Amino acid sequence: MHRLRALYDPKADPALRRAALLWLYGLAPLPNLLLAAVVLVVAYREFPIPGWVGPVFVGIGVIAHGAIRRWVRRLDPKRPGYAVAKGLLEAASLGNFLLLAALAAALGLVGWAWVLLGIGLGMYLLALAQALETAGAKG
Repeated sequence: MHRLRALYDPKADPALRRAALLWLYGLAPLPNLLLAAVVLVVAYREFPIPGWVGPVFVGIGVIAHGAIRRWVRRLDPKRPGYAVAKGLLEAASLGNFLLLAALAAALGLVGWAWVLLGIGLGMYLLALAQALETAGAKG
């Protein structure tokens, strides 16, 4: 519970805030990861898929990520729940990429699945690094 309070308290110890952010960013995508695994197992079919579907999935993921980034920019960093809201929005973006990657893999577009997974994880880790840097700067 002290970790959750550290996310809301701007005067919390920076080390505790960083630990809380790692906890949030580590746990938030787990439901999406499980859902992606279910999609991969359930949606696996043996039928031909045109090659243009992969770039369409990447486009959907990038557009969804852009929409989520706009929501993050609208948040007020001075509000107490900013870190939690930002972390959950970033997890939602990663979830989109995980689901699209699972769908691409289930449809036999394994190369595009790796591209989607790389983009999603890269953006998520970048957001985590920025959050940790911000948490350290506030101390």
